[in-house]
Amino acid sequence: MTVRRATAADLDRVADTLARAFANDAHVRATVPAAGFEERLRSLYALYAETTLALGELWVAGDGAAAAMWQPPGGAPAAPALKERVAELLGERFGAYAAAASLGAAHRPEREHFYLAGMGTAPEHQGSGLGGAVIAPVLARCDAEGLPAATDTSTALGAAFYERRGFVVTTRYEEPSGGPVWVLCRPPAAQRG
Repeated sequence: MTVRRATAADLDRVADTLARAFANDAHVRATVPAAGFEERLRSLYALYAETTLALGELWVAGDGAAAAMWQPPGGAPAAPALKERVAELLGERFGAYAAAASLGAAHRPEREHFYLAGMGTAPEHQGSGLGGAVIAPVLARCDAEGLPAATDTSTALGAAFYERRGFVVTTRYEEPSGGPVWVLCRPPAAQRG
């Protein structure tokens, strides 16, 4: 299986993959309006993928059947134009989204780290190993550079997936929408036992 950095030619497939992977996620359902849900969600992931591509840390596996969006250390504070586009897509639910994003950011490590902002696998490929494969290159880079990786998930299944890859749950909290969030951090190899 091929894992590689995405190119602009991958953006449509990545947006489709991530939208399908997260269509039933509790956080997504709480923050994306029901009216035009599928199109809004796809547009939201297209925006995220485009932003991550510009950082050079959008990865794909299986020709886009799995995708991972990473923010490198010091990368990607939300630009006003990005915030405006997200607000347009989410409409009346933007406040809930912004509150959840702010709360999540407050639980991330203070030291420099790679942040896995999103990883998803198309439903028909889940369980095939693509998810683990698509995050592996950046995790290897974290180990080589002595940097931690961090992520969060709104499912116990997601938390277990990341724990199998060396992440440790650092906290669990309730989102403003009422759903649980697990925050996970993966120390670099030199710090893992």
